[in-house]
Amino acid sequence: MDNCKGCGSVNLTKNDKNKLGAQRYRCKECGGTFVAGDGRLKHGLEKRLKVIKIYGTDNKII
Repeated sequence: MDNCKGCGSVNLTKNDKNKLGAQRYRCKECGGTFVAGDGRLKHGLEKRLKVIKIYGTDNKII
């Protein structure tokens, strides 16, 4: 099982399931909720590379 994404605690309890049927957990320490193993990136590879190019060249798009 994962640690809490908010505080790192392992003191967790099951908390229903999300829309896709994945198990949600609630942290007994901070009250935060998360889906275990949900390590998806918020942005695709192309967008991340574009941001790296912009900030790596004094805010000028290559």
